Amino acid sequence: MQQLRTGELLRRFRIEKEVSEEKLGYGVCSGTAISNYEIGSREMDTVLLEFLLERMGVSPENFAFMLSEEEYSYYMWKAAVYEAVEETEWEALEELLLKRDTSFFVGNEKIQIQFYMYMKAILEAEKYSNYVVATEHLSHAIKITIGDIYHISLDNKILSVGELHMIILYLHYSLCAGIIEYYIAKQLFCEIEKYILSSYMDIKEKSKIYPKLICIWINHQGDISEVEKIHMCEKAIRILKEGLQFNDIIEVLKIYLSLLDENSHKFIFYKKQYEALEGIFAYAEIEEQFRPEYVIRKIPKIYVITEYLKYKRKELKMTQNKVSEGICEPETYSRIERGKRTPSPTKRKALMERLNIGWHYFRGELDTDSLEVYKLKSKHRVAKIKENWQESYEILEELEKLLDMDSVNNLQYVSYQKSDALYHLGRLSEDEYYEILLKMLKLTVDVGYKELVYYSQTELEIIGDIAKNLRKKDKVGEAIEFLESILKQMKKSKIEFVYRWDGVEYIQRILGGLYFEKKEYMQSYETESQVYRMAIHERDSGNLPTLLDDMADDLEHIGEQYRDEYTKLYRLTYYVSDLYEINHIRDFTKKYYEKFEEEYNWY
Repeated sequence: MQQLRTGELLRRFRIEKEVSEEKLGYGVCSGTAISNYEIGSREMDTVLLEFLLERMGVSPENFAFMLSEEEYSYYMWKAAVYEAVEETEWEALEELLLKRDTSFFVGNEKIQIQFYMYMKAILEAEKYSNYVVATEHLSHAIKITIGDIYHISLDNKILSVGELHMIILYLHYSLCAGIIEYYIAKQLFCEIEKYILSSYMDIKEKSKIYPKLICIWINHQGDISEVEKIHMCEKAIRILKEGLQFNDIIEVLKIYLSLLDENSHKFIFYKKQYEALEGIFAYAEIEEQFRPEYVIRKIPKIYVITEYLKYKRKELKMTQNKVSEGICEPETYSRIERGKRTPSPTKRKALMERLNIGWHYFRGELDTDSLEVYKLKSKHRVAKIKENWQESYEILEELEKLLDMDSVNNLQYVSYQKSDALYHLGRLSEDEYYEILLKMLKLTVDVGYKELVYYSQTELEIIGDIAKNLRKKDKVGEAIEFLESILKQMKKSKIEFVYRWDGVEYIQRILGGLYFEKKEYMQSYETESQVYRMAIHERDSGNLPTLLDDMADDLEHIGEQYRDEYTKLYRLTYYVSDLYEINHIRDFTKKYYEKFEEEYNWY
């Protein structure tokens, strides 16, 4: 059953982390409630599920959530709040917070109130510079799920990134207001650092909060030795490099450079990286400055159950009468599809089972309850970005041993990724690879179906690679038509591409390359630069070197009038790939770039 499997996922993670039911639910729900969620006897709303996953150090960005209309409205309100904070649009934030009653839904009230107080604190501090009131709001928010700020011990608690940020922000605003002694704040700073470094948070979650912590801490100029500061900065850089992220990296490097000997190799190396990263933000027309109040919080991939039912029903060529039979009246089902009515948990579960909507839509791309699988999947992503194809294949072999390969989703993911590695290792021909791609896509998608608007990340990656294969067969026009039709279909959904970033960005990058093949260089540049700006917004460095290199290539082919711009982009490509140790792009770019400036002083 759908909800039972979601609860089972939660239970497996909890047991793997050796966390008790009471400890996991502390402040938000009882241990008994956690037990009921896990065995499927009680419905768990998505906001609570996301919160509990974060508490166990699992990034919600690895998951896809099926939302009710009410949950969808709340998520959209929350996304607008995040955007207002990111863009420092304080009037907009204030207006959104005034509308909070219409945005709340029947779900975990404590989490919703906590988020409201958290954002209200940021508004008070950043718009009105009222740090005293801001700390009062944060103290209220922290008490809801953690306890009294002055009696917190992290030894017996597990906290999400959001909860950790509230504590850090409380300390920051308290120090700004002069209402806390530094030695008291330092004790909590030390405890939080220890917690982050020793906890089981995945690398994405650590990269969001550890650089923020050390920048705030060091900038308050307390009694920290220069050696300690250097070690903190180096740990932050290591975490960001490992996760291929760059949250607050410019501020980290700015502090780090101020501590290094200007004649040292490290200073020269990181000074170049610092300047390059500034250039990368500037090229995207994004002003990057250190913002203690802002933590990049991505909305997970989301689906809306009422909308998804319609497309799944049409894909299966079923009538509304057939789908609703024995579950609800056809008229009721029609209203559900149109978003005019929300099905009860029991009816929703029955409808999803009838339409074969797999439980994996509550998670990532794989049918698994093992945290080890997610770690290997993350490791595989890094190996693939760095084009370490043998390592990629070996990781997939490990994954295969841990997964139930009778699951279509597991079979599709592993078989596709293994064939991709084998193709790049030269063990599959173009035709063999193409046939495997088609076969893997057809496991879950009716390729001829023209109304499907939801695709998984795996499906979109396969679709992108099919298009790349068509390009190599000199069928560029056919490949462009194929990808454009996919994007056109997806735009029929109310869910914007930004909430399905993973996968869509791959399609758009491939599309840019296809325009390049047709010698439509400006179209290629515009498509790729759009993805580039989104990558900067998402603080995801994994694809940056490829995007920068492709954009430079586009401008070079457009004409000599862009020489200054494309040589600059080639330089940026070199430095970002060097920083994140994406060596194949770094070495190729340096060798190619030297034809423009042979005497350029790299380091």
